Amino acid sequence: MTATLHLQSLFHWSAQGDVPLPELAAIDAKQRRRLSSLAKLSLAARQALEQEVDLTLTNHILWCSSYGDEHKTLAIMQDIARDEAPSPTAFATSVHNATAGLYSMLYQDDVATTSMNVGHTEFGNALWYAHALLQTHAANQVLLVCADEPLPDVYAPQDLQQAYAMACVLCRPDEHHSVNLHIGAAEQPTQALPQQAQAVRFAEFWQSNATTLHMDAWQLCKR
Repeated sequence: MTATLHLQSLFHWSAQGDVPLPELAAIDAKQRRRLSSLAKLSLAARQALEQEVDLTLTNHILWCSSYGDEHKTLAIMQDIARDEAPSPTAFATSVHNATAGLYSMLYQDDVATTSMNVGHTEFGNALWYAHALLQTHAANQVLLVCADEPLPDVYAPQDLQQAYAMACVLCRPDEHHSVNLHIGAAEQPTQALPQQAQAVRFAEFWQSNATTLHMDAWQLCKR
């Protein structure tokens, strides 16, 4: 089983790096202050690609995260443990598809979206999902956004030490977009590196001179 894609552009930010996150200037300041740090990471990663790709051509967005906004979820559970009623707003913005909903409302964009639980070792699933959308002509251009931040200390030890955000635009290869990404089954599955999300590994691979990346059961090659 193999997949071929054209990756148009990729943005990657990490807490340890020196690449700045764009400001969310298109969002009202009052609404911007209400966004969680995870939502800001995801929306900023998307915005970073606006200068590189015509995002108005995107007809499906994949919003990916390992845990979602677990900080808000923990606060809700702590309220319940204290016999306090959790905030309805906090609950509405703690669910896994909260970023998708916030994006649709804040940007007045009714593009189709999917929210995926992509664990640190399952980023390949997001690429395959994008491939399926493109190959079945359910989409012509897919925006894939993946962001996570460390879990609250109560969950220690944890497998993610630094926040990150990654966004890339994928499309179906044609006469205007040559194949530059191949995905196939690896001969021998590799074990995930601790404390490094696969989305980060993929972004670093794409921005490096390397041509092959082994990621669990998948082998990725670029041209």
